[in-house]
Amino acid sequence: MSGEAPQQLYDEAALLNARIFHVGNDWNAVIAWADSWIERLDVFPDELVEISLGGSRKDSGARAALAQLALKGRLDVRVILRKALQELDAGANPFELLADLYPLIHGTFIAGGLKFVLDVSDPLVAALYRLDFITEEIDETGWNPIEGAEAQSYLREQMQIELAQVLAQIE
Repeated sequence: MSGEAPQQLYDEAALLNARIFHVGNDWNAVIAWADSWIERLDVFPDELVEISLGGSRKDSGARAALAQLALKGRLDVRVILRKALQELDAGANPFELLADLYPLIHGTFIAGGLKFVLDVSDPLVAALYRLDFITEEIDETGWNPIEGAEAQSYLREQMQIELAQVLAQIE
């Protein structure tokens, strides 16, 4: 069924496309996302069906369908930060998440061949640099003696503080 879907669907597709490209997110989660939209909408884009039926990330038709939906999306820095905080709360690897967020310092975000130009605030750029410094501090050659689960916990806590502060400043 063809039709115009809510902007939220396209914005979520843009985020998913970025995650798939940068971190190789679980394709099953993308299929579940498409299925949930199909169930909620009376009329939905054909691309959702293509994604839903695409059994793997390597299915070029499903991957292209996600990119087509993402092209209509917007990457809003506030949405990205809220999603990052949710993922941290859900136990996401903070090192992977920071790698995903780091390109924001350049004001553009290229994911899966799609380029998004973003309005990135100075406080966010400064926070990302501070968080990157923390990762240097706690990696295996860093000067802070924490590692493994303790390092992840430390970075997660620091990311939650930094991102929440930036979000409060820009909202």
